[in-house]
Amino acid sequence: MSALSHGGGRPVRFGWMRPWHPSPLLRPLDRAEAVLRLVVVAAVLLTVPLAWSLGTEVAAADAARIRIERETRTAVQATVVTEPAEVAPYTVRATVRWDESGRSGTAEAAVPRAASAGDRVTLWLDPANRPVLAPRSPDAAPIGGIGTGVLVLSAAAGLGWLLVRAVALLLDRHRYAAWGAAWERSAPRRYRDPPAAV
Repeated sequence: MSALSHGGGRPVRFGWMRPWHPSPLLRPLDRAEAVLRLVVVAAVLLTVPLAWSLGTEVAAADAARIRIERETRTAVQATVVTEPAEVAPYTVRATVRWDESGRSGTAEAAVPRAASAGDRVTLWLDPANRPVLAPRSPDAAPIGGIGTGVLVLSAAAGLGWLLVRAVALLLDRHRYAAWGAAWERSAPRRYRDPPAAV
């Protein structure tokens, strides 16, 4: 018979775990632990609107920054002047020169790994004519918002779980001590005393 079934294979009902259950087998500590679990579940559910709000704010702020990036950054075709060198893992830099649409200059910038001197590469410039990263896709804004919301919910659930586990461990120590004391009071003496040395 499964541990989760009784009498004819019916599943065990977990309603007895609610703190207001009339069972005399539920001690005050058991009821307090059940109340704590309910409070933690309610607190985690209350963080859902907070996570939604924070996620929405992050997405809106990211969308505004991305819009500014897309409006102020300009792509130009630059010529690689020096042989590219790897300055960090997955990062290759070289001196590039551009002269396009009335904008000209020379700077060191990241280039594709396969680039070599004389190749043409796409370079993004800010309003001050400095090389910058390409503007992000508008799709990045909702992804950041969703990530923030999930992080808030995960943190709330994790902290709630840790609190419940810590309290359960403390209550278990108290229960074990109470069971030991009850055993000492009720067990026959021959079971309580250590065996005599031979």
